[in-house]
Amino acid sequence: MKILRYTVLIVTILYWMLILMMTHLPRPPRIGPSMNDKQAHLIGYSILASLMYLSLWATRPRLRWTWLYAAAIVLAYGALDEWTQPLTGRTCDIYDWLADLVGVAVAISVLAGLRYCLIACRLEKR
Repeated sequence: MKILRYTVLIVTILYWMLILMMTHLPRPPRIGPSMNDKQAHLIGYSILASLMYLSLWATRPRLRWTWLYAAAIVLAYGALDEWTQPLTGRTCDIYDWLADLVGVAVAISVLAGLRYCLIACRLEKR
Protein backbone atom coordinates (compact mmCIF):
# COMPACT_ATOMS: atom_id res chain seq x y z
CA MET A 1 0.00 0.00 0.00
CA LYS A 2 2.93 2.28 0.73
CA ILE A 3 4.16 2.02 -2.86
CA LEU A 4 0.70 2.98 -4.13
CA ARG A 5 0.73 6.11 -1.96
CA TYR A 6 4.10 7.19 -3.28
CA THR A 7 3.21 6.36 -6.87
CA VAL A 8 0.03 8.45 -6.79
CA LEU A 9 1.89 11.32 -5.11
CA ILE A 10 4.75 11.24 -7.64
CA VAL A 11 2.36 11.06 -10.62
CA THR A 12 0.44 14.04 -9.19
CA ILE A 13 3.61 16.11 -8.79
CA LEU A 14 4.87 15.24 -12.28
CA TYR A 15 1.51 16.03 -13.91
CA TRP A 16 1.28 19.32 -12.00
CA MET A 17 4.77 20.27 -13.18
CA LEU A 18 3.79 19.40 -16.77
CA ILE A 19 0.71 21.62 -16.80
CA LEU A 20 2.61 24.42 -15.05
CA MET A 21 5.18 24.32 -17.81
CA MET A 22 2.65 23.96 -20.63
CA THR A 23 0.43 26.83 -19.45
CA HIS A 24 3.34 29.23 -19.26
CA LEU A 25 4.85 28.57 -22.67
CA PRO A 26 3.97 31.33 -25.16
CA ARG A 27 2.94 28.77 -27.78
CA PRO A 28 2.67 25.33 -26.24
CA PRO A 29 2.91 22.34 -28.56
CA ARG A 30 -0.33 20.47 -29.29
CA ILE A 31 -0.55 17.20 -27.41
CA GLY A 32 -3.26 14.65 -28.11
CA PRO A 33 -6.43 15.14 -30.14
CA SER A 34 -7.48 18.54 -31.43
CA MET A 35 -9.75 20.42 -29.04
CA ASN A 36 -10.59 23.98 -28.16
CA ASP A 37 -9.05 25.85 -25.24
CA LYS A 38 -11.99 25.37 -22.86
CA GLN A 39 -12.11 21.60 -23.47
CA ALA A 40 -8.38 21.40 -22.77
CA HIS A 41 -8.85 23.28 -19.50
CA LEU A 42 -11.77 21.08 -18.46
CA ILE A 43 -9.92 17.85 -19.18
CA GLY A 44 -6.56 19.03 -17.84
CA TYR A 45 -7.96 20.26 -14.55
CA SER A 46 -10.22 17.25 -14.11
CA ILE A 47 -7.10 15.08 -14.33
CA LEU A 48 -5.24 17.32 -11.86
CA ALA A 49 -8.20 17.32 -9.45
CA SER A 50 -8.48 13.53 -9.71
CA LEU A 51 -4.82 13.07 -8.98
CA MET A 52 -4.95 15.56 -6.10
CA TYR A 53 -7.99 13.81 -4.61
CA LEU A 54 -6.36 10.39 -4.94
CA SER A 55 -3.12 11.70 -3.43
CA LEU A 56 -4.92 13.13 -0.42
CA TRP A 57 -7.01 9.98 -0.04
CA ALA A 58 -3.95 7.73 -0.27
CA THR A 59 -1.73 9.76 2.07
CA ARG A 60 -4.41 10.95 4.50
CA PRO A 61 -7.19 8.32 4.38
CA ARG A 62 -8.93 9.66 7.49
CA LEU A 63 -9.03 13.26 6.28
CA ARG A 64 -12.65 14.26 6.63
CA TRP A 65 -13.07 16.87 3.88
CA THR A 66 -10.78 15.40 1.22
CA TRP A 67 -12.99 16.63 -1.62
CA LEU A 68 -12.95 20.20 -0.28
CA TYR A 69 -9.19 20.32 0.20
CA ALA A 70 -8.54 18.88 -3.26
CA ALA A 71 -10.97 21.32 -4.91
CA ALA A 72 -9.58 24.32 -3.01
CA ILE A 73 -5.96 23.50 -3.86
CA VAL A 74 -6.61 22.90 -7.56
CA LEU A 75 -8.93 25.90 -8.01
CA ALA A 76 -6.51 28.21 -6.19
CA TYR A 77 -3.72 26.94 -8.43
CA GLY A 78 -5.92 27.47 -11.50
CA ALA A 79 -6.61 31.08 -10.50
CA LEU A 80 -2.91 31.73 -9.84
CA ASP A 81 -2.04 30.06 -13.13
CA GLU A 82 -4.43 32.31 -15.08
CA TRP A 83 -3.26 35.38 -13.20
CA THR A 84 0.43 34.75 -14.01
CA GLN A 85 0.01 33.85 -17.69
CA PRO A 86 0.27 37.49 -18.91
CA LEU A 87 3.86 37.45 -17.63
CA THR A 88 4.69 35.01 -20.44
CA GLY A 89 2.69 36.70 -23.21
CA ARG A 90 -0.51 34.69 -22.78
CA THR A 91 -3.90 35.99 -21.74
CA CYS A 92 -5.71 35.73 -18.43
CA ASP A 93 -9.27 34.54 -19.06
CA ILE A 94 -11.98 34.06 -16.43
CA TYR A 95 -13.70 31.60 -18.76
CA ASP A 96 -10.61 29.40 -18.68
CA TRP A 97 -10.85 29.32 -14.90
CA LEU A 98 -14.57 28.51 -15.11
CA ALA A 99 -13.72 25.59 -17.39
CA ASP A 100 -11.17 24.53 -14.73
CA LEU A 101 -13.96 24.76 -12.14
CA VAL A 102 -16.27 22.50 -14.13
CA GLY A 103 -13.50 19.93 -14.63
CA VAL A 104 -12.66 19.97 -10.92
CA ALA A 105 -16.33 19.66 -9.91
CA VAL A 106 -16.97 16.70 -12.21
CA ALA A 107 -13.81 14.80 -11.25
CA ILE A 108 -14.16 15.32 -7.52
CA SER A 109 -17.88 14.51 -7.55
CA VAL A 110 -17.19 11.19 -9.27
CA LEU A 111 -14.31 10.25 -6.97
CA ALA A 112 -16.06 11.38 -3.77
CA GLY A 113 -19.12 9.37 -4.81
CA LEU A 114 -16.96 6.33 -5.49
CA ARG A 115 -15.25 6.72 -2.13
CA TYR A 116 -18.61 7.03 -0.39
CA CYS A 117 -19.85 3.86 -2.09
CA LEU A 118 -16.71 1.95 -1.14
CA ILE A 119 -17.02 3.00 2.49
CA ALA A 120 -20.77 2.27 2.56
CA CYS A 121 -20.24 -1.18 1.03
CA ARG A 122 -17.52 -1.96 3.53
CA LEU A 123 -19.72 -0.92 6.46
CA GLU A 124 -22.67 -2.89 5.07
CA LYS A 125 -20.69 -6.13 4.99
CA ARG A 126 -19.92 -5.94 8.72
